Amino acid sequence: MVNSMQDSPATQCVLRVFSGPLQGCEFDLAQQRTLFVVGSEATFCSIEHPLSVPDDAIYIPLACGGCNFEVLLGGDDRPECAVRILGDEGVVERPIPFQSLEHISELLIAVRPFDEAWRSELLVQGSAVLAEPEPARMPVIVSRRVAVAAVLVIMAGLAMFGWYASNSTPVSNVEALIAGGNNSMVVMYGRDQAIYVFADSERDAAWGRQVLVRNGYSATQVMTTYDERRRLESLVSSLAPQLAYHRMDLSDPLVPRLLISRQRSLLAPGLRRRLESALIAVAPYAREIMIVQSDDDELLHLAEQGLERLALPFTRHKHAEGVTFTVEGNLEDAELQALGDFVATFGRQWGERYVHFAIELKDDWLKGKSFQYGPQGYIKMTPSSWHFPKSL
Repeated sequence: MVNSMQDSPATQCVLRVFSGPLQGCEFDLAQQRTLFVVGSEATFCSIEHPLSVPDDAIYIPLACGGCNFEVLLGGDDRPECAVRILGDEGVVERPIPFQSLEHISELLIAVRPFDEAWRSELLVQGSAVLAEPEPARMPVIVSRRVAVAAVLVIMAGLAMFGWYASNSTPVSNVEALIAGGNNSMVVMYGRDQAIYVFADSERDAAWGRQVLVRNGYSATQVMTTYDERRRLESLVSSLAPQLAYHRMDLSDPLVPRLLISRQRSLLAPGLRRRLESALIAVAPYAREIMIVQSDDDELLHLAEQGLERLALPFTRHKHAEGVTFTVEGNLEDAELQALGDFVATFGRQWGERYVHFAIELKDDWLKGKSFQYGPQGYIKMTPSSWHFPKSL
């Protein structure tokens, strides 16, 4: 950020913080204007939604009561110091004497010339003054026009730098690189500071890996949701072989859900804790693991509805580990294709552990025979034999 006020030399000063996490820290001020951004770490240091400040600004963390302000220094011919408070109700500017404690909302500061030492009584009184109320002052009210202009300039600057910062994070860079494909990928920032990308299919994942490797992001892990789900389910099966569960739900990779059977599972608290700890350890992209109950009957109803929509004959066989729907008959190619698509979609959405599908095709014994249509509707089986189907 370029500041026109920095064209002429200013009296060099030192600002000391007397409250908050940076209590005792000092900052050398050599420019005519220095911006201090004050606020909670949760607001300014969020990994998921990072904010940015100008390069020449100084950030001071404060749990509550933070208020941005500017320190204005005079020139060598007019050594003085003033503070411009950028509050929600407007801009207030007032002079501050050197070697004096000053309240900026909930922040306590003091300023001294660079070539002077701190007065001993100021350092001793600093901790005691923290408990005293801020003395009443007569603020210098800046004109409305100047105040509005200053606020607009600051907001525009923060917006510009915020936009730049938000578009230069590793996650946003990866999202920009893979945005050109005809696919929907989810980019996650893991607890291990690594980047994880979830793709819907292996084809999309392969495309994403090529793009990221060409652009220097080879360390980014690109995986399909299906493969990651199978990996986590394998861990669950090894830790709890007798647990009746339907699937791992990764529709929101930030909070994966283990769906266990409501009718067939009784999860002890100890086993629940072991599963949650093991899953969160191998899924660094996740914020937490949830174990929730899922209804067996709901899955059966969804499977039956899907087969009925396809108008295919089927039988249902229940066994110890689940239910198998067997589709029988002489199916055309289009029917087989529709059935295969339904089975694949059902498996991706609801898992493959409880509901199973089987296909038993019946051979057409007339396939490949020579057909001759006459008044009797006969079929020529061999050069010397004919078959007369029963009349409908």
